[in-house]
Amino acid sequence: HGELESNIRCVREAPGDRRWKALDGTVFFESMLENHRLWGEGTADDPKAQQAKNLIEPLKVITRKAGLGPATPFYALLLMDGDRLGVHMSKGPEVRKRITDGLARFTGAEGVAEIVEAHSGFLVYAGGDDVLALLPLEDALPCAAKLRQHYLECFPDGPDTTLSGAIQYAHIKMPLGKVLHDAHDLLDKIAKEKTGRDAIACRVWKPGGLAVEWSMPWACALATVDGAEQVIVDKLAKEFGAAKQPDDQQMASKFFYRIRHYFDLIGEASPAGGRASHLTNEVATDLMAMHY
Repeated sequence: HGELESNIRCVREAPGDRRWKALDGTVFFESMLENHRLWGEGTADDPKAQQAKNLIEPLKVITRKAGLGPATPFYALLLMDGDRLGVHMSKGPEVRKRITDGLARFTGAEGVAEIVEAHSGFLVYAGGDDVLALLPLEDALPCAAKLRQHYLECFPDGPDTTLSGAIQYAHIKMPLGKVLHDAHDLLDKIAKEKTGRDAIACRVWKPGGLAVEWSMPWACALATVDGAEQVIVDKLAKEFGAAKQPDDQQMASKFFYRIRHYFDLIGEASPAGGRASHLTNEVATDLMAMHY
């Protein structure tokens, strides 16, 4: 019961016995229960290792009866940083004062910590214009968008500064040090240099390496829905996931994997891994419509 003192919002507010919610996340993965090195003395014949292995079938039964899918082995690491503050700091004491006050509002009461907590995140660090947090997959993009909105509101009188972000969707088997190191690369080289700052960049890391990279300026990534800003790709993902479609038309899986395969065939190798397409938006849309 290693999570007994956890205060993650989605865990805290979930219904059910507190002892279930306090279980270490490791016990919800078959691969972890099979790994004897994690239990007892770390040997295959250790009683605790055997006990863990015997839990695999009961876990399947409980998951099926609860109507849940397998626990996701991915989490999100969010890294955010202000844009061009260093340039503005050299513009004199009045501008520096506005920056200092703005940053105090950003990380102060009802600031970063409250926003991350509201999105079921764990805030690792918030200082100045830097933010580092761990979040569930579905909460990372909305949290990043909310932090960016809050950041802009903290500088009503200038200077003209924005907030860029990087999200690493990483498999639990990926070394955390590598995920964190690459997050800085994603933020600096993709969100800021390549995409032009005031941008969001994402990568998906599987045990075999980089699977997907995506970036977009915040101005293009956001849309106003029912009076509130939402990340368009996050909204689409939720709509596709909730759609009831025949098995041969599952938009969330087969369609996208196939169209990505076609784009790869047409594109050329990209520095980030995978392939980058040179299709125009119009031709790419026609290709997707034809396949669908």
